Amino acid sequence: MDFWFNPRPEALSPHNQSITLIIAIVVLIVGISTNYHFFVPSLKKHLTIIKKFSTLLITNSLVLFYMWFLNNQIVPILRAWAWFGFFVLIDIAWIIYIIFSIRNLLKRRINRSREAEIKKYIP
Repeated sequence: MDFWFNPRPEALSPHNQSITLIIAIVVLIVGISTNYHFFVPSLKKHLTIIKKFSTLLITNSLVLFYMWFLNNQIVPILRAWAWFGFFVLIDIAWIIYIIFSIRNLLKRRINRSREAEIKKYIP
């Protein structure tokens, strides 16, 4: 517990800082490109799922930029490792939400196709 809630943790090494910055930039670029359909233009039918996933990526990149910025700042409690744990928990919850929305979307699509089949035979 002392490791996770240490109010004055050590700063990341310069190598780890550069890796964090590179990951944040790549995640931001992928999030923006999927949001504006530069990355996957052929998946228009999955637009709601792509929007939710791109929002997740953009939010993750902003949080990574925030963590990268706070690494050498004077407010050490914001550098505690517990924030990384909270960050991971929030990501897991968001991914579960996206999975359930995909599941509901597929159920609605199946129901629409069944209703279309039934309506063909009803005068």
